[in-house]
Amino acid sequence: MNQVLLAGAGGFLGASLRHALMLLGGRFVSEAHHPWFTLGINTVGCLGLGMLLAWLQSRAPETATTWRVFLGAGVLGGFTTYSTFAVATVELWSSPARSTALLYVALHLVFGIGAAVLGLVWGRALA
Repeated sequence: MNQVLLAGAGGFLGASLRHALMLLGGRFVSEAHHPWFTLGINTVGCLGLGMLLAWLQSRAPETATTWRVFLGAGVLGGFTTYSTFAVATVELWSSPARSTALLYVALHLVFGIGAAVLGLVWGRALA
């Protein structure tokens, strides 16, 4: 039960941070560019999770589990958003510019996996 509470508390922080960034970003960029904020947020989340998991590999198992649940599943899980990515993809696909939807999906894959790899490398270097 403690892990559920840790993930929930972290998720609250991560989702709140994402929402605050979306609100702040909305002041400077039109609503039409909202999917690109999601791409940025998800990329940063992949980088953070890679760094976290690599760094935690060098820690004691009980300590690593606590931080992985709170920061990984909680904060970064709440910060990133697959559902927003999926809905934005469907909306882009439904528009006249279907090629934008394909680009959006491709960039999520390339940036997300690339950021995770970079995060793992940086996390191991920090450990």
